Amino acid sequence: MKKLKTSTPVHPVGTKGWATKRTGNVTKMEAEVLMSSEAQKEFGFSRDMMTKLLRSGTIPYTPDPLDKRIKWVKRRDVERIAARSLKLKRAVENGGSERRAG
Repeated sequence: MKKLKTSTPVHPVGTKGWATKRTGNVTKMEAEVLMSSEAQKEFGFSRDMMTKLLRSGTIPYTPDPLDKRIKWVKRRDVERIAARSLKLKRAVENGGSERRAG
């Protein structure tokens, strides 16, 4: 008897329909879409900060139709916010000298 590969549904933000994620295979689309909790851990946001960013609309998300607690975010949106917050953090550490120079 041949074993079938199990697959789990993956919500592709920004595309129509559903895709499947096969074990061991990672497609480009899957690398571009993360669960908010994965993005939070990967980019070093606190849980509260991620919640604020999602609720305010700073990071757009798509709710998972199967589980209302899961929110799918695009990696590039989270990277954009993470880069901006790092730039602000550095400016504060330097006493705001970067802003005054410009």
